[in-house]
Amino acid sequence: MTRTSSSTALAAIASAAFVFVSLTGPLQQPARAGGTTSSSQTPSALPDCLGKPQVKPPEIILACADANARLEKLAWTGWGSSFAAAVGTMTVNDCIPYCAAGHFHNYKAVVIVSGTQKCANGVTAYRTVEYAFLGKSPFAAGSPGATNPSQDFPCK
Repeated sequence: MTRTSSSTALAAIASAAFVFVSLTGPLQQPARAGGTTSSSQTPSALPDCLGKPQVKPPEIILACADANARLEKLAWTGWGSSFAAAVGTMTVNDCIPYCAAGHFHNYKAVVIVSGTQKCANGVTAYRTVEYAFLGKSPFAAGSPGATNPSQDFPCK
């Protein structure tokens, strides 16, 4: 499967998850053997660039050094399940002629957060952010943003 087709598949899956949860309500964790779910194992946050857990962040900065790539206006569904999905806007600096003089452009995007990690404060957080575009991608074929549309956000 090519990166383009896997990004398209990711967008389709996230869009379907978003529609499903919008129609049926939040995803529920299955009951554990004793009849209860363990909230300590359920992700409740996503670390930001500084590793500080954020609950349902409206923005995720992907280029932590300069914020030249970020996901904004995120509308989440399924938060607290094994994965959560959001639709929003990716804002990317074209860095033409160079980043300080570049211009920001917006692209409709779908985001999925998944994986778990335990933060120092005891919070169980998501670890990985994956994204796909609903339409044109700002990234040239073969560039890091096109070949690896995911990023880990470790707790610190």
